[in-house]
Amino acid sequence: MRSTPSPTHPPLNREQRRHGVPTAPLAYSPAEAAQQLGICRASLYKLLTDGTIPSVKIGRSRRIRAEALTGYLDSLEADLGQAS
Repeated sequence: MRSTPSPTHPPLNREQRRHGVPTAPLAYSPAEAAQQLGICRASLYKLLTDGTIPSVKIGRSRRIRAEALTGYLDSLEADLGQAS
C-alpha cells in the first residue's frame, strides 16, 4: 500500500511505513508554514521579518520549526486570555 501525500504532511518514508509511525515535519518552508497557519505567505514573511516567528536559514532556504508555529499560536491565545 502506498502512502499518499496530504497538503499538511509529506509522504511517509520507508522506515515510517514499515513501522506504521507517521511523524510531523520538524520544520516547514515559508509556504508550508503559511498553509499550516491558514495565512498568506506575505503575512508569514511579515511575522518572520519582525521576529514574531523565529526561523533559521539552511543554505539558501529558510525554515520555520514546528514548535515556533505552535508557540506563536499559544502567544495569540494568551493575548486573548489577557484581553478578557
